[in-house]
Amino acid sequence: VVGVNMKESFIYDWNMKPWKSNFLLVAVPMSIVLLGVRDFIPVIGIVGAAMGAINGLFITLLFVRVRKVENDSVLNLRVSKPILMLIIFSLVLGGFYEIIKILV
Repeated sequence: VVGVNMKESFIYDWNMKPWKSNFLLVAVPMSIVLLGVRDFIPVIGIVGAAMGAINGLFITLLFVRVRKVENDSVLNLRVSKPILMLIIFSLVLGGFYEIIKILV
């Protein structure tokens, strides 16, 4: 479900070609297996942590993009840049933490 969601986000939100979005979605789990993780559950955990962090990051970046393009009446939510940077930092740090926790 997360993979299909990310694929559609790559295609429709980021104007990426379908073959590139498919490649990115397959590259993450395949690289984990090629790095030597052979158990199914850790691979799913790592992919889930990475995709969750990336998906949250994309949603935050889309929020920034829409806020710049649209007028204030459409998007009435005010969030300062330091708060957005904190959200982005937290998502990236949380994703790395989960991946390291699963690997170690």
